[in-house]
Amino acid sequence: MRSTSYGSPWATGAGGVVVLSVLAVNPAVTGPAVPRSTRLLLQGGLLLLTLAGVVEVWGWAASPFGDAPPSTSELIGLVTEPVRQRTQFLRQLVVASCLILACACLGVGSRQHTL
Repeated sequence: MRSTSYGSPWATGAGGVVVLSVLAVNPAVTGPAVPRSTRLLLQGGLLLLTLAGVVEVWGWAASPFGDAPPSTSELIGLVTEPVRQRTQFLRQLVVASCLILACACLGVGSRQHTL
Protein backbone atom coordinates (compact mmCIF):
# COMPACT_ATOMS: atom_id res chain seq x y z
CA MET A 1 0.00 0.00 0.00
CA ARG A 2 1.30 3.45 -0.92
CA SER A 3 2.21 5.54 2.10
CA THR A 4 1.14 8.92 0.70
CA SER A 5 -1.95 10.73 1.85
CA TYR A 6 -2.92 11.38 -1.78
CA GLY A 7 -4.19 7.89 -2.47
CA SER A 8 -3.62 6.33 -5.85
CA PRO A 9 -1.93 8.71 -8.28
CA TRP A 10 -3.57 6.93 -11.20
CA ALA A 11 -7.06 7.29 -9.72
CA THR A 12 -6.40 10.96 -8.98
CA GLY A 13 -5.09 11.58 -12.50
CA ALA A 14 -7.92 9.69 -14.17
CA GLY A 15 -10.51 11.53 -12.07
CA GLY A 16 -8.99 14.89 -13.00
CA VAL A 17 -8.95 14.01 -16.70
CA VAL A 18 -12.59 12.90 -16.57
CA VAL A 19 -13.73 16.06 -14.78
CA LEU A 20 -11.85 18.39 -17.11
CA SER A 21 -13.07 16.45 -20.17
CA VAL A 22 -16.68 16.77 -19.04
CA LEU A 23 -16.16 20.50 -18.54
CA ALA A 24 -14.60 20.82 -22.02
CA VAL A 25 -17.70 19.34 -23.70
CA ASN A 26 -20.21 21.13 -21.48
CA PRO A 27 -22.81 23.07 -23.52
CA ALA A 28 -21.86 26.25 -21.66
CA VAL A 29 -18.46 25.98 -23.37
CA THR A 30 -19.36 24.34 -26.69
CA GLY A 31 -22.78 25.89 -27.34
CA PRO A 32 -23.46 27.83 -30.54
CA ALA A 33 -23.96 31.02 -28.52
CA VAL A 34 -20.31 30.93 -27.44
CA PRO A 35 -18.02 32.70 -29.93
CA ARG A 36 -15.39 30.48 -31.53
CA SER A 37 -12.43 32.39 -30.02
CA THR A 38 -13.90 32.11 -26.53
CA ARG A 39 -14.64 28.42 -27.02
CA LEU A 40 -11.06 27.73 -28.17
CA LEU A 41 -9.59 29.68 -25.25
CA LEU A 42 -11.73 27.86 -22.69
CA GLN A 43 -11.08 24.43 -24.18
CA GLY A 44 -7.35 25.21 -24.50
CA GLY A 45 -7.24 26.25 -20.84
CA LEU A 46 -8.95 23.03 -19.79
CA LEU A 47 -6.52 21.02 -21.93
CA LEU A 48 -3.55 22.77 -20.32
CA LEU A 49 -4.96 22.06 -16.85
CA THR A 50 -5.31 18.41 -17.82
CA LEU A 51 -1.74 18.29 -19.06
CA ALA A 52 -0.44 19.88 -15.84
CA GLY A 53 -2.35 17.31 -13.79
CA VAL A 54 -1.05 14.39 -15.83
CA VAL A 55 2.57 15.57 -15.53
CA GLU A 56 2.20 16.07 -11.77
CA VAL A 57 0.60 12.67 -11.19
CA TRP A 58 3.27 11.04 -13.36
CA GLY A 59 5.83 12.48 -10.92
CA TRP A 60 4.00 10.90 -7.98
CA ALA A 61 3.95 7.54 -9.72
CA ALA A 62 7.62 7.72 -10.75
CA SER A 63 8.92 6.93 -7.26
CA PRO A 64 12.01 4.71 -7.49
CA PHE A 65 11.03 3.03 -4.22
CA GLY A 66 7.69 1.59 -5.28
CA ASP A 67 5.32 1.04 -2.38
CA ALA A 68 7.98 0.83 0.34
CA PRO A 69 8.76 4.08 2.14
CA PRO A 70 12.39 5.15 1.64
CA SER A 71 14.87 5.18 4.50
CA THR A 72 16.43 8.47 5.56
CA SER A 73 19.68 7.81 3.68
CA GLU A 74 17.77 6.77 0.54
CA LEU A 75 15.66 9.91 0.70
CA ILE A 76 18.69 12.16 1.15
CA GLY A 77 20.42 10.39 -1.75
CA LEU A 78 17.33 10.85 -3.89
CA VAL A 79 16.91 14.59 -3.34
CA THR A 80 20.63 15.31 -3.76
CA GLU A 81 21.07 13.31 -6.97
CA PRO A 82 21.72 15.78 -9.84
CA VAL A 83 19.77 13.79 -12.46
CA ARG A 84 16.74 13.59 -10.17
CA GLN A 85 17.00 17.31 -9.36
CA ARG A 86 17.07 18.16 -13.07
CA THR A 87 14.09 15.90 -13.76
CA GLN A 88 12.12 17.45 -10.91
CA PHE A 89 13.02 20.97 -12.07
CA LEU A 90 11.89 20.26 -15.64
CA ARG A 91 8.69 18.58 -14.46
CA GLN A 92 7.81 21.54 -12.25
CA LEU A 93 8.70 23.96 -15.04
CA VAL A 94 6.26 22.18 -17.38
CA VAL A 95 3.53 22.12 -14.71
CA ALA A 96 4.01 25.81 -13.85
CA SER A 97 4.03 26.82 -17.52
CA CYS A 98 0.84 24.87 -18.20
CA LEU A 99 -0.88 26.41 -15.18
CA ILE A 100 0.16 29.95 -16.12
CA LEU A 101 -0.99 29.49 -19.72
CA ALA A 102 -4.23 27.82 -18.56
CA CYS A 103 -4.99 30.74 -16.25
CA ALA A 104 -4.33 33.19 -19.09
CA CYS A 105 -6.56 31.24 -21.50
CA LEU A 106 -9.37 30.84 -18.99
CA GLY A 107 -9.14 34.45 -17.85
CA VAL A 108 -9.23 35.88 -21.37
CA GLY A 109 -11.87 33.40 -22.47
CA SER A 110 -14.18 34.12 -19.57
CA ARG A 111 -13.66 37.85 -20.00
CA GLN A 112 -14.60 37.61 -23.68
CA HIS A 113 -17.66 35.53 -22.82
CA THR A 114 -18.99 38.11 -20.34
CA LEU A 115 -18.56 41.10 -22.66
